[in-house]
Amino acid sequence: MISETFAIIRKNFLFYVVTVSLIIAAIILDDHFSHTSSQTTGFIWILLSRWTQVSMLYNRRFKDQGRQYYSLSKDLGFFGKNILIILLATVSAIATAVYFGSNQGNFTGLVLIYGILFSLIVSSVLYALIGTWLPAGLYGSATRFGDALRRGSRTFAKTFARIFIAMAIPAAISFIVTALMFARGDSGSIFVAGVINFPSLLIAICLSTLEAVSVTYVSVVLTREYMRAEGLPVMPTLEAAT
Repeated sequence: MISETFAIIRKNFLFYVVTVSLIIAAIILDDHFSHTSSQTTGFIWILLSRWTQVSMLYNRRFKDQGRQYYSLSKDLGFFGKNILIILLATVSAIATAVYFGSNQGNFTGLVLIYGILFSLIVSSVLYALIGTWLPAGLYGSATRFGDALRRGSRTFAKTFARIFIAMAIPAAISFIVTALMFARGDSGSIFVAGVINFPSLLIAICLSTLEAVSVTYVSVVLTREYMRAEGLPVMPTLEAAT
């Protein structure tokens, strides 16, 4: 599945350049206007996941996904299901941080780590159990929640491991890099006193690129599991070693 991930990135390279550029633009606007960019970046990552899953289901490059591959009801369902999973993971992270923080009397870095780790675990569990609900909705076959749960329960351990690792690597690297930057007195802002902070810009580009690979890989895993479970043919151009 790693081979499939990089095959999709290679075939849609310009789209990935644009995606990372939009993420960086959102971060820059966040720095400049002091507003959160999480909603914008979250929307972009979900959109990238949708493109990836349709690409696998129908063997189409992103630029070839014309009107016949778009449906308002299917797309709204796709975004809604993703947002539901993200909200559940976020609430779990906040609850965990509050619980450990209240026990320790203050919110330390260790409490933050607990919150991030628990969020990753919950997200991975949910995607592993019901994640095939997403490509099923886009394809329009075996779309019920029970169908997704049936598929997820059969390969839960393997799927959970793949998704957790794919999500944990960018999160861990981002946390470590951010901690190191703060330790040396760097705010991490791309603009400092109106001047571009090139090290921070380069780090943001690298982390965003890594996140794009992670989102693509998770999307590939979920779509492949759905296709295998429902007996859908794997297109020749997407066949690769797993």
